[in-house]
Amino acid sequence: GYAYSFVLLVLLVPFVGAIGYLIVEFGPQLYDAHVRKTLKQFHRPNPYQLLEAKWHAANEKPTIENKHALARAYLELHDYEQALEVLDSLLKNQFSHDPHLLQDKAKALFGLEKFHEAKFVLEILFGHRTGMHSTDAEGHLLYARTLAALGEFVQANREFERLHDYYNGLAASYYYLRHLRQLNHETRAEEVLRHMQKRLKR
Repeated sequence: GYAYSFVLLVLLVPFVGAIGYLIVEFGPQLYDAHVRKTLKQFHRPNPYQLLEAKWHAANEKPTIENKHALARAYLELHDYEQALEVLDSLLKNQFSHDPHLLQDKAKALFGLEKFHEAKFVLEILFGHRTGMHSTDAEGHLLYARTLAALGEFVQANREFERLHDYYNGLAASYYYLRHLRQLNHETRAEEVLRHMQKRLKR
């Protein structure tokens, strides 16, 4: 499938032709496998550009989805006041108990250190769920962290212990570890740390 001139180059000029053949045949694969991957590590999208894009989308087409995406962009930038303002404008009528909106509102309240209000919102969220939901694990992790922040350590321990067994990822174990060390429960903290290290190796 190669051009006639390229085949002649490979045959008649062995060294140059061999290099040319290797570049043509394997160059794209090497670029994809190594060069592009390395460049991606250095390229990070500007979060403020993303926020601006979400803001324009929400203003041009103010749907629930676009406004919620804007609120999440504010959350990513830790602008909890703005996120809360957008979320409160959405939590109305048929969306007043939407689990994703409620959970993000609880995140914003937690970020503002309004822990009692965050707990109240999360309990509303849990109360209106029927069966398992995609936000269950994240919601319960936030609930455990909220209980710990409020000094309700027995309940927080119970939540963290459950999450430690089934949470997908190490975030729940990490926060549990911090919680245990704060309470000087060093023996259990060491057990949790060893469990995390095993999972990380796996």
